[in-house]
Amino acid sequence: MIRHLKEFDKASVAMVTYYPTSAVKRYAQKYGLDKHANFYIGTEGTQLFLKHYYGLTTLPFMALYTKNGDLVHTYHSEKGLTDLLSRLKSLK
Repeated sequence: MIRHLKEFDKASVAMVTYYPTSAVKRYAQKYGLDKHANFYIGTEGTQLFLKHYYGLTTLPFMALYTKNGDLVHTYHSEKGLTDLLSRLKSLK
């Protein structure tokens, strides 16, 4: 995903983990994600709301939504990145 940051310029990207805030901050700084205003990076702590909401059993997980909040597609592995980028380009 880092190699494709330009392709996400017109998208809002939420990255969520269960790791502590300090680890999230280091990750965002290491990969320069903290310099992109359209990237929202945070932690859900021990609540694991997203894990339960989406029924996640493996990570990474990606979900693509329209600007109106309609779910387009979900991906349960990083292998879906190429398809996600293609679908992202087709959204208006």
